[in-house]
Amino acid sequence: MGFAHFEGIELVDYGVKVLRRSKSSRRPLMILARVMDRLIYEKSPSVLALEKNCFSIRHPGIQVVDAIQVIKRKAFQNNIHIYEYAASTIKKSITGDGRATKRLISKVISANIPELKAYKISNCHWKEIYYQNMFDAVACGLTHLNFSRNNQVENHEIKN
Repeated sequence: MGFAHFEGIELVDYGVKVLRRSKSSRRPLMILARVMDRLIYEKSPSVLALEKNCFSIRHPGIQVVDAIQVIKRKAFQNNIHIYEYAASTIKKSITGDGRATKRLISKVISANIPELKAYKISNCHWKEIYYQNMFDAVACGLTHLNFSRNNQVENHEIKN
């Protein structure tokens, strides 16, 4: 799971939290709940921006659906406003193209935030996939900032 922490418009922290798979489908969700508790305690966010879930039916991706519910529940318990953005909205906000690839998104972001270049360039395919979670989180945060600057964010808020 990627995360990005902004203070105002400045990216102050970012990274990837690994939720290990196990035979028990509950274990990763318990780990996620603890990770969210720790991030909320450390960062004290007032807003949480998420990519909208595209899984509308239960299938092997159900852990993603359950994970999103854990994240939303933790935000709600801590009075954090939740905003969701469609993947195409995030892509368009970052690159100008709603069908942009993840590679293009990471290229645009690292061009604008040079400290992230080190995470984009890799000779290992697994590292590229691993850090893409972080770039996705940064892109989602930047999209929220873009919408809030344009006073359009009210249309995207989830009512708790």
